[in-house]
Amino acid sequence: MTKLRFAALFEDAAALWRTNRDLLLAIAGVFYLLPILALLMFVPAPRLAGLQPDAQRDAILAWAANWPWFLIGSAVQLIGTVAILTLLLTPGRISLRDALILAVRRIVPLFGLWSMVSLVCFAGFFPLVIPGLYLLGRTFLAIPISVAERSRLFPAFVASIERTRGHGWMIAAAYMTVFLANFMVSNLLAPLLDAAGAGSPVLSGVVLVLVAGAGALAALATTLVQASAYRGLTRQGM
Repeated sequence: MTKLRFAALFEDAAALWRTNRDLLLAIAGVFYLLPILALLMFVPAPRLAGLQPDAQRDAILAWAANWPWFLIGSAVQLIGTVAILTLLLTPGRISLRDALILAVRRIVPLFGLWSMVSLVCFAGFFPLVIPGLYLLGRTFLAIPISVAERSRLFPAFVASIERTRGHGWMIAAAYMTVFLANFMVSNLLAPLLDAAGAGSPVLSGVVLVLVAGAGALAALATTLVQASAYRGLTRQGM
């Protein structure tokens, strides 16, 4: 079996971006940027610096109590992801309207699939980071397979495991490349966010948009890598 090259993932993702830039920006703006911005504004992460361990624990638990809003935000972002994957992976031409309708209609089973993948990866991350990364790479294609091939929840999950054989670490590395880039940008903006929070509301709003924008671009990049990995590995399997 021919190996899918690491660079090829990003080359194909860049080509998908250039071809569909306007549509991708429109979807990312609504389904990635706005939910992330809303969570940053109304459910901000607790500031733990200077707090005693007990106070830190209480702050984290209070923040985690907002889990319904996190799930809603994830569901909205998933609709955007499914719409993008539908546009990129559907043979022939499909309109944005039809892609969004399909995404909304399938959001319940696909959210179930997303939850399954997330729980499996979390189980791997919990004892050690390395198993979680490997599981992330092996389950990375579950959503694209379900979207492109109209597969049910479990068959799509199994198909991702089968199709990524020999590529798990490479796909995990591609995901981590995007994740770490967003992590570094967010860390660079964090001091600005703290400073803006104690100053002008306008400045604070600008910084919040920048942080949310970085997160939205990372989510879009991840979806493009998913699409390119699916395309590359599907062509190999033909």
